[in-house]
Amino acid sequence: MDSERAQWKRPEGAGHGKNPMAALENPGDPGYAAAVQAAKQRASERIQAMSDLQTKIYNVLTPQQKTELSRRLAERQARWEKWQQGHDAHGPAGGGAGPLGGGSP
Repeated sequence: MDSERAQWKRPEGAGHGKNPMAALENPGDPGYAAAVQAAKQRASERIQAMSDLQTKIYNVLTPQQKTELSRRLAERQARWEKWQQGHDAHGPAGGGAGPLGGGSP
């Protein structure tokens, strides 16, 4: 885990100066293209790290837990599809909660 945390740490010598992602707010910024590339790279790394973690967790589940997970995910997908059909039929309803709770999907 320590090596995984280390990959997200700020490089040695990196100060708390200008936010490098601020360039993403202004396509006219000279650093815009580099900021876009950096954001893409970080997003890719986050997705890979999340996938690796999910795989590690899945691999320690018992067969019964894997079956239960599949069942719950299928139920969740069915609720989503049902909500989406109602949402599509009635149009935007003013930003109500989605089928899984929380804010709008």
